[in-house]
Amino acid sequence: MQSFPIMESYQVAVLRSETHTGHILDEDCDLSISDTQKVYTVFHSINESIVFIENAMKSITNIDFTIYDAKQELIKHFNGYSPNRPGMRIAFIKEINHEYVEAVKCYEVEIDHEMATPECYINLAFIYWSFAFLKFEFTIPNRIPEEWSITGGNRYPKILRSGLKNYPYNCELHFWKRYFSEIIYGNEFSEKDCQELIEKYGDNKSNVPYFFLYLFDKEKYQGKRDDLINECNKHPTAKNLYIKSIIG
Repeated sequence: MQSFPIMESYQVAVLRSETHTGHILDEDCDLSISDTQKVYTVFHSINESIVFIENAMKSITNIDFTIYDAKQELIKHFNGYSPNRPGMRIAFIKEINHEYVEAVKCYEVEIDHEMATPECYINLAFIYWSFAFLKFEFTIPNRIPEEWSITGGNRYPKILRSGLKNYPYNCELHFWKRYFSEIIYGNEFSEKDCQELIEKYGDNKSNVPYFFLYLFDKEKYQGKRDDLINECNKHPTAKNLYIKSIIG
């Protein structure tokens, strides 16, 4: 296997391995069987490596990522996530079938695992927020028991904090935190604020913040709005139904 690279003190190295076997993989995610294969990817900062890993985990399953500092000491480990895990699949199916209480229970089980994706936290937080604050638009039409309104109000901020702890550079998680705060407490969240979030964290993983920007400039963000509508039609989660009701 490739020797650990010599790096500057500020640099980090990422190593890949199979989730179930622990076998080391090279940069093409092929099994490492020779010293000529490159298994370490060097980044100039921890933040840069985390963004890379989060992007990779959107399309690659069952692969673990480990970040090491220049002294080869472990900084952070990411367990590989398979979208075919029964819990996540069941939660998603129950949500799109409007079985929201059962969906919440499934999502709660999923976030107990380190391999839970940002979408798991986002979907769960949004349902909880809807339980608490969308009485006439969501809770009553979907016949949600009243006690879930209190639970939702208590749980949604905690879910967002947990999601941001595990995915601190996820733009959509940051967006919903700011958006919910504006809707509930009237804390200012302007067009410029939203644009700055996108500039800071990137929009390569989600078009969601653009539904908010579309409200400020429909002509400028028409293309993003159309993309979002297509996504909402394809995956009618509670979050996407809400977005569609605003910009549809």
